[in-house]
Amino acid sequence: MELRGSRVAVLVENYYQELEVWYPILRLREAGAHVAAVGAQAGAVYKSKLGYPVEAQAGIEDVSADDFDAVVVPGGWAPDYMRRKQAFADLVAKAAGADKPVGAICHGAWLLCSANVLKGRRATCFFSIKDDVIHAGAEYVDREVVTDGPLVTSRTPDDLPAFCRAFIEAVAARKTAKTAAKPDEQARWAGHKYANHLLELVKNGFTHGSDRWESLEILHEARNNAFTYEEYMKKGGRSSHMREAIDKWGYVIATPL
Repeated sequence: MELRGSRVAVLVENYYQELEVWYPILRLREAGAHVAAVGAQAGAVYKSKLGYPVEAQAGIEDVSADDFDAVVVPGGWAPDYMRRKQAFADLVAKAAGADKPVGAICHGAWLLCSANVLKGRRATCFFSIKDDVIHAGAEYVDREVVTDGPLVTSRTPDDLPAFCRAFIEAVAARKTAKTAAKPDEQARWAGHKYANHLLELVKNGFTHGSDRWESLEILHEARNNAFTYEEYMKKGGRSSHMREAIDKWGYVIATPL
């Protein structure tokens, strides 16, 4: 399933469960997603329960839910360290609140509890923390994977194949819904000189939200007039993902093309 253009955060801390970090990272990259390990500090190296390292590409205080299309919370003892830093819970809460897929496996549900996203949802987790999940307002289900709204949850590393299938389906479904241009938007831009290219960019998932057409028009003005990304923002551009679009499509904004 194609996830090109989707950006996924995999949260990391010390004492993570090896498979629950690396299996989703590799599987999501294989599907075409851009995956970033997000830890307490960018550049820090976090070790698993068995000492296997993962380097954080981003720090939790330096990112927001707007920077990602989905979030994965692995298990191990790492979630107990994550929940001690409010920014981890805030990222999960805001992502789920925006209906972005949030996957949690094993003890990862601890962070869902702290983020207050479980109330009224069906979810699963490692059996020893099911009481925590129930007390957080969820209906506990003993199943390899449970999807309810934006939440995708599983129990143990043995469930990873089912977990990744369900999570990738959720990310792909949201990408399809997010990038589908509304008929009135298509009509509005039908005669625009950049119409075909704008639609192609949107189809490839580089922008989203109600501001995407305005942002893309400014992007093309930037391309033709060679002003910087910062000037693009000053002109009214509101999409922080334009850098990715610019990089992907080869636009060198500081140099006339």
